[in-house]
Amino acid sequence: GLDVSTNGLAVTNGVINGTVFSGAGTYVNKYTTGSYPGYNFTNAWTVDCPGIPGEGDSEAIGYYYMVGNTTPTNIQNSNTPYKIAGTTTGTNLFRTTHPENNRLTYKGRKSRSFEIICTGSMINPTLLTTKTFTFYIYRNGVKQPSISAERKFTGNDIGNFTLIGTLSLATDDSIEVYLESDSSAGGNPVVTRMSLILK
Repeated sequence: GLDVSTNGLAVTNGVINGTVFSGAGTYVNKYTTGSYPGYNFTNAWTVDCPGIPGEGDSEAIGYYYMVGNTTPTNIQNSNTPYKIAGTTTGTNLFRTTHPENNRLTYKGRKSRSFEIICTGSMINPTLLTTKTFTFYIYRNGVKQPSISAERKFTGNDIGNFTLIGTLSLATDDSIEVYLESDSSAGGNPVVTRMSLILK
């Protein structure tokens, strides 16, 4: 097979295409730094070979989720978006990272368009108060109005929201989920569950 485990194979752009890996034994001794779980090479490589995982910017994917969150998102002003608060767990990360809660960062070398799907559940804890909440995807701290959703919540209501769209990301671009309310009065919402996939 191939041994790159010493990390001494520094390349600008490595390509392996069409080589078939089959039979017994270890196909690739992977990079010990710079590779991702379940993969073998660094971001400098593009790999398309039967028998081993495909690697390239076109395969970049990232996912995080939040379960049982009790941290409210502090709504200080009406019609002003705030980043959704709570602890998220990142998984299935390839050429992406989860550097902090409610954030995915693209680490591929080439700009590309991604599909984004986000779903969640939220509680409006304010009794007898109806509010309209709007949810947005943010890129690098900038609202992306093309990926948004709106839902009206009554007092002490729990309901779902969904965001779906496409967005172009360059190296080190990050995405996050924000929400805003048409009213700042009487308590702050709690997003109890949320999941986001970038693919």
